[in-house]
Amino acid sequence: MKNLIWIFLKIIFLITFSSNSFSQNNLNDTIGNALTIDNKWGTTWPKKIKENKRIKVWKIDESTSSGRFNIVSNNLIEIDGDTIPILGITQIRARTNSIKTIGFVGACVGGLLTFIGIDYLLGDPNDPWSFHDFGYIFLPPGTLLLASGGHVLLNGRKYSTDKGWEISVSTK
Repeated sequence: MKNLIWIFLKIIFLITFSSNSFSQNNLNDTIGNALTIDNKWGTTWPKKIKENKRIKVWKIDESTSSGRFNIVSNNLIEIDGDTIPILGITQIRARTNSIKTIGFVGACVGGLLTFIGIDYLLGDPNDPWSFHDFGYIFLPPGTLLLASGGHVLLNGRKYSTDKGWEISVSTK
């Protein structure tokens, strides 16, 4: 059982760092066309979303479009055949690779801790070599990590124009 856990942890470690090493490029140097999301106050770095990435867009008419986007002009983007003006976007959501990796690792570590906690709880409480009480230590943080990792993995951050975010097209 212990060897299986170490093999599982090594696989997660390799997947995490191999995906991060391939995604470590400077966006400002490599991006041709991109959507730039910046706030009015200039308190954060502008977020750049490369062309042909998956996004979800909420429009003024309260409909949504999701899929890979292409930039048609400085005022228009196209998502799976649907042409949308930049000024007609009220909210946009995109997930970066680092957020996906954090969510994946959190969900995997949380699942592992939950499994270990349940395994310890199902042990014999009267056995002196049983780690029954450790189940109470591993189970709560494991379930919290599993839930929060899944939440981060499935839901990205929404940038709303009502809350001060400005969406524009940047070309290299």
